[in-house]
Amino acid sequence: MSALNQKQLFEIAECGQKSALIDWLRENGIKYTLTRKGHVVTTLDQFNVALADNKRQEVIEFGPES
Repeated sequence: MSALNQKQLFEIAECGQKSALIDWLRENGIKYTLTRKGHVVTTLDQFNVALADNKRQEVIEFGPES
């Protein structure tokens, strides 16, 4: 289980504020926790679970029938 720290998450989410990061994590269904110092952390496993769930919920739109 690999941990992702707040600095890494800021880079992935392309943001620099903790509140924006938390919003991004919630929007993407990624579970996270806060350290005793209030830093956001998650695991690579949680990231992968959320990505797998999001892929299953994708709606595929087909063009008009010919």
